[in-house]
Amino acid sequence: MILTTSALGDTADAIARTLGPEWRILPPGGEDGTAMLIHDGDSAPMITLRTLFSGAVVQLALNCTGTAYNPNSQQWTEGTFYAWNMAVPLTSVDDDQDPADVIAERIQHDLLPAVDRKPRHVGDRPWETETDTPTVKAEPAPKPKARRARKKPAKTNA
Repeated sequence: MILTTSALGDTADAIARTLGPEWRILPPGGEDGTAMLIHDGDSAPMITLRTLFSGAVVQLALNCTGTAYNPNSQQWTEGTFYAWNMAVPLTSVDDDQDPADVIAERIQHDLLPAVDRKPRHVGDRPWETETDTPTVKAEPAPKPKARRARKKPAKTNA
C-alpha cells in the first residue's frame, strides 16, 4: 500500500477522528507530503505526519512540552520540550486495511504513551515490565582482600 501526498490530508483527518474529539488537523491537508495533528489538552502534543519513499513509509514525529525532573539542580522544570520519531512502513500492510487505522493504532500504542512516561526513545517501554512490588537487590558479597608477598631483601655476595 502506498499513501500519496494528495490523500495524506484525508488520511490525517481520519486519524484525528480515530484518536478522539480533542484531536484536530492543522493546517487542513498538505500538498508537500506533510500534515499536522494537534491535541487540545494540557500537554498539547503535536504529531507531524510525512510521507517518505514515494508514500511507502509514513514518518511520525511527536512533539510536546511538559515537566521533567532535573537531577543536577534537583528541581522540576516546566516547559521542557520532548520529541519522538518513528516510521510506519505501509508496504507490509494488507490492501484491505485502511492506512488511517494502521497509523492511528501505532500512534496510540507507541507514541502517545511517551507523552506521560517520557521514555528515552520510542522502543523504550519500561512501564511494561514494572511491577507493583519493589524488588530488593541483594548486597554483593565483598571481595576478599588480596595478600601480596613481602619483598625479601636482596642477597649480596661480598
